[in-house]
Amino acid sequence: GSPIGGVFVVDPVNGTANGPVLSGTVARFGLAGDRLVVSRTVLRGALPRSEVLAVATAAPSTPLWTLEANNAVDLIAPNGQHVALTGPFTSVGGLTRNGLYAIDLRTRRVTSFAPFTPVTVASNVSSLAVAGSLLLVGGNVFQDTSALVAFDRASGAVLTWAPVPNG
Repeated sequence: GSPIGGVFVVDPVNGTANGPVLSGTVARFGLAGDRLVVSRTVLRGALPRSEVLAVATAAPSTPLWTLEANNAVDLIAPNGQHVALTGPFTSVGGLTRNGLYAIDLRTRRVTSFAPFTPVTVASNVSSLAVAGSLLLVGGNVFQDTSALVAFDRASGAVLTWAPVPNG
């Protein structure tokens, strides 16, 4: 048969699946408390649209909110009441950033977090994690280095901590 895209609810005891509860091609997802944050591509008319959305785990068929991105969301790093996103996009929810965003899950809005990141950050980030007050970004984040970079989540400042992994 044809492949089926979307998000399904699977019973962990008997393995039965209900769904899809969300349609589209799901690229990434992450769990933030009782919310599942999903990046997907859906068709609007004949045109593909990239979105990031959140659903309550108790009622996953109804999005709590949806924000459109002007390109794919490659990585999602949820943490508590926030989620960090990266990808080759320059706009999420109508706000311009340079491929690195934070969304407040309570207000459903893109935050003011806008660290200095050259255009290359969007397509060269290979890992993304939130650790307390830090956003850790791995990959070729700046044009002259391939490493790990730590950003202060509140100010967006690049911190001096910058190890260079071997391999």
